[in-house]
Amino acid sequence: MCAPGPFVRARDFRLWYDELKGDIPAIEATLNEFRLWTYVDFDDDPASPSNALDLAREIARAWRLSPGDAFPDRAFDVRATDTVDGPVVSFTRLPGTAG
Repeated sequence: MCAPGPFVRARDFRLWYDELKGDIPAIEATLNEFRLWTYVDFDDDPASPSNALDLAREIARAWRLSPGDAFPDRAFDVRATDTVDGPVVSFTRLPGTAG
């Protein structure tokens, strides 16, 4: 089993490691998410969904720098995705990179 990175609590990693039977890409995809709506309240007006996604894209832009600085030998896919619940910012390690 690989160890959790500095962004993940060991208890959460262990829970998802067991649940997803050690599938590291699936574990990363589950744990490395920032669900914007859990931290930011947006109004129910027509412009809010677009504004929320714009904010998620800005967060993703900043995140593209962070994992690369912490793990220069790895490459990451960082993205902002619009979901039915609201925007999600996530990152996963790209296959074939060290780690």
